[in-house]
Amino acid sequence: MTSKAKRYARMILLMLSLLFLTGCWSRNEVEDLAMLTGGAIDYSSEKGQEKYEGQWVIIRPPSSSNSDGGASSSKSTDLVYKGEGEAETFMESVMDINKQLPRLQTSSHSVFFIYGENMAKEVTAKVTENFLRFPESRPNELLFVTKGNAGLFLQAKPVLVSNLFKQIKKQQEIALRTGVSRGVTYLEFCQWLLSPDRDPVLPQIKWNDVNQSDSIMIEGFGVFRSDKLVGWLDRDESKGYLLLTHDSKDSLMTFKFEYGSQIISYQMGVSKHKIKAKMVDGKPVFHILIQTFGTIPETANIQISTKNVKQMEAAAAESIREAMLKSISKARLYDSDFLGLMQHLHRHEPSAWKEVEADWRKAFREAEIEVEVQAKNVAEGDLKQSFNLKD
Repeated sequence: MTSKAKRYARMILLMLSLLFLTGCWSRNEVEDLAMLTGGAIDYSSEKGQEKYEGQWVIIRPPSSSNSDGGASSSKSTDLVYKGEGEAETFMESVMDINKQLPRLQTSSHSVFFIYGENMAKEVTAKVTENFLRFPESRPNELLFVTKGNAGLFLQAKPVLVSNLFKQIKKQQEIALRTGVSRGVTYLEFCQWLLSPDRDPVLPQIKWNDVNQSDSIMIEGFGVFRSDKLVGWLDRDESKGYLLLTHDSKDSLMTFKFEYGSQIISYQMGVSKHKIKAKMVDGKPVFHILIQTFGTIPETANIQISTKNVKQMEAAAAESIREAMLKSISKARLYDSDFLGLMQHLHRHEPSAWKEVEADWRKAFREAEIEVEVQAKNVAEGDLKQSFNLKD
């Protein structure tokens, strides 16, 4: 083939390849879309009649003003819309918003979704499955649960950011660093729902009553038994849950303990956990080892020595262990293995799992759980000497 023929052949192949290139998946222009960034769903049932109430956050278009219908009273760039009446199906509550908008809604940029308490107690699996069947659903969307109704939280005023979705996304990251909660995606939650050997949790979203009644915070967890919400974890129990289930590399988790006549804090920076499982006399036995590295900056009036550092580390380790035991106690109380211990047995000791698979919840209730904590202090703050004040 001549050089000229080769060039013609390349041109023909290039033009043919254009037929297989894809463009936009639809004819909807960005200017014609209403971008949903988050939502909340509440549920009730009266005389067998189900009712769903959805509320949705939409980014305010640049050309719109604060007087647009449905806008929240905050100074954020969010618009909040509520479906008309109470829908009898989940998808009806989702699509009802289109009646109120001159733009077609899209949830392809949604960041968070909040489940109301009653919904989480009654129809969690049903709503979660329906959501994921929706073509624009996002498996990496953050999922939360709250006490009471969820819709009210969409009226919260963003703090230090312009949008509610930005605040929620950043707050769940801070919650993990400080050890009070962590984000859970739809995909992770669904994996737990479908798991034959563990139960799910969801981070709790609540009002920040300490500083501002119209702002929010993420703290604690909602505990599920299968697909039903059965209880809650407080701050200490949430710390225990995170230590038992996650390794941390950049934490600000703080534990207080007594040393002499003082109450001082151990700020954990790094943690590692190891779980060993075995069967003894037909019952699971778990040994959990937690290793932490942190600092004890509150050492005013205390001269640090090798001896008292060891005493402080032991006291800090016991404080950490107490938080973990509280979380384990709640798991037994709710008959919910949200700690994933039986899942660990299933994965690492499959022969032992077969012995208890038929009634694994009973095996979890009867399991022996041993917790060992090794807390290492690696710094005492920038000051090496205490103040020596005189009258």
